[in-house]
Amino acid sequence: MLKHFVHYRAVTRVPLLVHDPRQSLSEGRNVETLVSTADLAPTLLALAGVPQFRGIQGRSLRPLLDGQCDVIRDALLIEEDQPFAPPGLTAPVRIRTVVTAQGRMTRYLGSDDELEIYDHRSDHDELVNIAGTVEAGALHTHLTEAMLNEVSAVNESGIGPTAAA
Repeated sequence: MLKHFVHYRAVTRVPLLVHDPRQSLSEGRNVETLVSTADLAPTLLALAGVPQFRGIQGRSLRPLLDGQCDVIRDALLIEEDQPFAPPGLTAPVRIRTVVTAQGRMTRYLGSDDELEIYDHRSDHDELVNIAGTVEAGALHTHLTEAMLNEVSAVNESGIGPTAAA
């Protein structure tokens, strides 16, 4: 998804509809939870009965589709790398965002580490950036930990060899 330097909810929160033709439409569910386009490949593999391969990013949404759970992740990582920059940012632009039910934190890496923090509990539309304020304290800690966990999860398993010849 082209986010073009903005990771606001209005840009990143896009409805996802999935239908398994083996189920009737009346069996459908409406679930409000964090999912990613990276979850599509593992979901399609699971629906086709094909095992996931080592290093695949994303999580299968099959447990959501089958009604086994209502949440598959507590945090969602959004990454954006652009070779160019709009006025005020230094190229290349590297943006990392983490979203949880509690809020969103965006870091603009390489541009004096600019920071945005929005509290979804009191600011659903992300209108007030509370980064650097006293109110952001605990939320900043929570979102920083979530970002570290998500970035680590992306980097912990790669496509390296799983066996030697």
